[in-house]
Amino acid sequence: MSESTGSGHLSLVEQKAVERSGQQLRYEPTEKTNVIIVENFPDLGKLTAMRFLEWAQQNEGWTISLPTGKTPEHFIKWVSYLLKSWSEPGTQELLASFGVEPGKKPKMDSFHFIQIDEFYPINTQQHNSFYYYVKKFYIKGFGLDPKKALLINPNEIGIPEDETLETIWPDNTVDLSLRTK
Repeated sequence: MSESTGSGHLSLVEQKAVERSGQQLRYEPTEKTNVIIVENFPDLGKLTAMRFLEWAQQNEGWTISLPTGKTPEHFIKWVSYLLKSWSEPGTQELLASFGVEPGKKPKMDSFHFIQIDEFYPINTQQHNSFYYYVKKFYIKGFGLDPKKALLINPNEIGIPEDETLETIWPDNTVDLSLRTK
């Protein structure tokens, strides 16, 4: 890949993805941003998972903050699958075909995790809570160390000791007009 197309700093996973796409990374002079083209949303999740694992191999112990909600669904499924089946021959071949070093499984418990968003007020046991989501899919699913996680716990934030979310917001009703009063 030539420096003139802005590809001099691509990782091996990214290089292989560009080659696999059959497209250029950037069509100059019109395009100013590099773009890797994939066939569909699930393939984007797979590619993102591979790039994340490649990064994780090279940056153990660093801090990560990952997206929540519906957007990262395929990313989460692929990372979880690959981590769980890492030593299986088929997974080893798949990792190598994407440019991930199959002989070096990332130490996921080495990472520090920071939760970036939350609905408030919402009980952490509610499945729509990002706190619940992060603990289920990232902490447990990826094998992150919960002691190294900075999480947003709505059940504790700004609530006096003798109160709960339910006593402050009875019937789970929040008066949104208070924002402008």
